[in-house]
Amino acid sequence: MKRYLEFTDGASSKFWEITLKESTITTRYGRLGSNGQQGEKRFETVGKARAAFDKQLREKLAKGYTDPSTTPTASETVYLEHPQSERFFEVSEDNNRMRIRRGEIGKPCLVYEVSWATPNRGRTQLERLVKAWKDAGYAATQPSTSILEGSVAGQLWTDEILQHPRYASFFDLGWAGELRDQRKRLIHFPNGLAYDGDFDLEEIADMGLEAGLIIEGDVRVSGVFSQLTYTYPGSTLILGNIYAHSFGHKDSHLRVKGDVRVENIITASTTMARSRLLGARTGQLGSVPITACWANTGSHAEFL
Repeated sequence: MKRYLEFTDGASSKFWEITLKESTITTRYGRLGSNGQQGEKRFETVGKARAAFDKQLREKLAKGYTDPSTTPTASETVYLEHPQSERFFEVSEDNNRMRIRRGEIGKPCLVYEVSWATPNRGRTQLERLVKAWKDAGYAATQPSTSILEGSVAGQLWTDEILQHPRYASFFDLGWAGELRDQRKRLIHFPNGLAYDGDFDLEEIADMGLEAGLIIEGDVRVSGVFSQLTYTYPGSTLILGNIYAHSFGHKDSHLRVKGDVRVENIITASTTMARSRLLGARTGQLGSVPITACWANTGSHAEFL
C-alpha cells in the first residue's frame, strides 16, 4: 500500500511518500524534483504497522499535504489513422489514467488500461505516444467507422504478484526474480488475448509499458503470433494455450503453461533467453515435425 502527497506554499514545494508492506513502513520525502531521503521502520505486527501508516497519513493531510492524483484535470482523446496500413491508434488520458485502443480499422482492437501515481505522467505519456505515432506516418483525424473492442489488458504490479499464486512462476523467468521486491508494471490480459491478423508482442513496447506480460487464458491469433525482438517484454507468462497460424519466439523469456497448436510452424531462435512450452504441440518445427522433445541447448531454447 502506497500514498504519495505534495505540499506547496509560498516558501517551499515538497513531497512525502509512505509505503506499507507487511509489518514495515518506508517513507520518502524531500523537495519536489529531488530523489529525497528515505527511512524505514519495522513493527512487531502487521496491525501495528497499519495503525502507524494511517496515523502518519492523517497527520500529513491535516498539515495541508494533498494527493495530486485526485486533482481534477481536463481529459483528452486523440485518434490517429495510417493512410497505407489501415491501422489506427486512439489514446485517452484523464487524471493520470490512460486508455489505448489499437488495431486494424473495422476489426476488433486491443485495449490497454494503465495509470500512474506520478503527477502529470499520464499527460506526458500521451504527448509522447502521439508524437511517436505521427512520426511513423499516422495522422490525427476522426474515426472512419465504429471502433470494435476486443481483448482488454490492465496492469499488475510486481510487488503484488505473490498475492496471486497462479502468477508466482513469473519470477522464475530469467531475471524476473530481480523484480520480486520492486514495484514495476506488468501488462495483464485477464481473459486471454484474441487478435485477427498477425500479432507480435513487441507492439506493446512502443506504448512505454514495463517489465513483462501475463496472459490469463488462451492466445488466439488468426495469423502469426510472435516475440521476435528483445526490447519488450523481457518475460512473458501465458497460463493458457496458444492457437495461431504460426508461432515464433526469439530473444526473451517465455513460459507457456498450456498447449501450442498451430496450423503451420513453430520456430525458436534465442541467444540469451529461454522458451518453455509445457503442454502438447501440434505443427511443424521449422520444416521438421515436432516430436516429444526438442532442445537446442546452445541457444537456451527448450520445448519440454
